[in-house]
Amino acid sequence: MFEVMTRANPRFNRYLTPTLGAGSDFYYAILNNIADEYIGTDLNPAVVAAHSVVKRNVTELLGQLHMRSDLTESECKDLYMRLRRSEQQSDMGQAVRFLFLIGSGVNGIWRESVKSGYNIPFGKRYKLSPSGQDRLRQCSSLLNQAPTTLTTCDFSSTLAQAKEGDLVYIDPPFYGSKFRYVSTWNQQEHQRLALHAKEARNRGATVFISNADCPETRATYTGIYHPIEVRSDVSTSAKGRGVRRELLIEVG
Repeated sequence: MFEVMTRANPRFNRYLTPTLGAGSDFYYAILNNIADEYIGTDLNPAVVAAHSVVKRNVTELLGQLHMRSDLTESECKDLYMRLRRSEQQSDMGQAVRFLFLIGSGVNGIWRESVKSGYNIPFGKRYKLSPSGQDRLRQCSSLLNQAPTTLTTCDFSSTLAQAKEGDLVYIDPPFYGSKFRYVSTWNQQEHQRLALHAKEARNRGATVFISNADCPETRATYTGIYHPIEVRSDVSTSAKGRGVRRELLIEVG
């Protein structure tokens, strides 16, 4: 994916993503030094809190997760069901809740509904592995080795900042996806995203969007289409996991 996005220009002033999520693209960009500054935003405050705490206080975060890793499966399930229904106010509380629920829920998925909030069933006892600890420390190191800004906001606010010399990557919910994160994502949201992405491109930013390779995507997002194959291990069903064909759209 990044090979396509950096083909014409290997380095940018800023890298922006308004769909931070798990942050795989964000951390890859920092690791490969493709920009001078990195801006990651998301509409889900728990997502942003998790990355922010990893950046500022990974040691305390690991300590909190270790305590939950010592629970029995029964204790873990009880805590899981309580946290599913609870709200945390502090960044640390949100980060611990977010990572614990993802670590114990079915297939590591975060999904919310408007009525019931986070609604993934309990999957397994939480366990913080040595490799998991190492990944969090590595992420903390990356977030602190370059100028990074992490913010909770709508994608339109992030895209409004984009200008010439910036690389923007957007990974919204896919057409055909049943996932809901914070708000209900529908056709109108896709159209609104396409409009703001086009405006950012008109200001000189380089803008890419990922989505399903389907007629709806091609009708909504215009530009140069780069078909790519991506492996996904995160899905509530076996059918949703494995290698899938996607479109990487270079907004024109």
